[in-house]
Amino acid sequence: MTDHIDRAQLADADRTGRIIEAHQNRARPHGDGICCDCDEAIPTSRLAAEPGAERCIECQTLYERKEATRVGFHR
Repeated sequence: MTDHIDRAQLADADRTGRIIEAHQNRARPHGDGICCDCDEAIPTSRLAAEPGAERCIECQTLYERKEATRVGFHR
């Protein structure tokens, strides 16, 4: 039974990763104040601190975790 659950979890993680990657790779103008991942407005406080920010804090955190996992660094 555990093998079935493990395989289901791996398949779900793989599917989620592909969806996120496809979403992140879509073409968008940069610096428009809209998160390139969730399409929500990036808070002005974030843009003031990081004028070139392409993602809101939540999406940037997810992106960095995904990249860390991809390169083998886990926090």
